[in-house]
Amino acid sequence: LTADDVVHEPLPTVYHGTTNPTLRIDELDPRKAVEADGTVFFTSSEAMADTFTYPREWGEVVTERPTGSIDEFGAEIYEDIVPGQVLQAKLNIKNPFVLSSGDAQRAINDTIYQTQVLGKAKAAGHDGVVFRDVVEFADDLERGDVYAVFDKGKILKPEEGVLRESLGLLHNEVESLRTAHREAVKDFATEYGLNAEY
Repeated sequence: LTADDVVHEPLPTVYHGTTNPTLRIDELDPRKAVEADGTVFFTSSEAMADTFTYPREWGEVVTERPTGSIDEFGAEIYEDIVPGQVLQAKLNIKNPFVLSSGDAQRAINDTIYQTQVLGKAKAAGHDGVVFRDVVEFADDLERGDVYAVFDKGKILKPEEGVLRESLGLLHNEVESLRTAHREAVKDFATEYGLNAEY
C-alpha cells in the first residue's frame, strides 16, 4: 500500500445497478463504459440503483418482454424480465467536481449537458463528479447523490474501502501519539532545563 491508499475520511458507500447478473465490482471500468464515455455511475441510494437492474427503452424501465406467443383473444403474451443486480462499492474520489440544486438535476435529465459537465470536470483534473440530491428521470420517487467516476482505481470493493478507512484512522492515531510524545518531551526538557530538540 502507498500513501494514496490511506484515506483520512470515510469513503462513501455507493451502489451500481446492472442488468448483468454475473458482473463483479472489480469488472467495472470507465474505459468500457456504455452510458457516458470514460465514466461509471453510482448512487448513494440502493433503491435508485435498483431501477438500473432492468433494461431501458427510450429512458423507460422495461420489466416485461413479449414472448412471441398470442393468447386465445389474439393479444400478445408478455413475461417478466428477471432483473440484474445491485453492486455495492466504496469510492476513493478525492477531488470531485460537485453540482447541486438545479444544475445537478439538469445534468441528470439532459445527457448533452451531462456530457459537457463530465468533459469539463475531466479537463480541469477532477477525478469524478458528484450530482447532489437528484432524482433519476425514470423513477422520480427515489432521491440520492449520483457519482460519476473516471478512473477504475477509484472504485473499491466494500471490504477494501473499509481497510483503507481503517488504515487512515490508524495513521491519524499514530500522528496524534507522535504529537503528544513531542509535547511531553518538550515539557520534560523545559521543566528540567534540558536542551531537547525534537
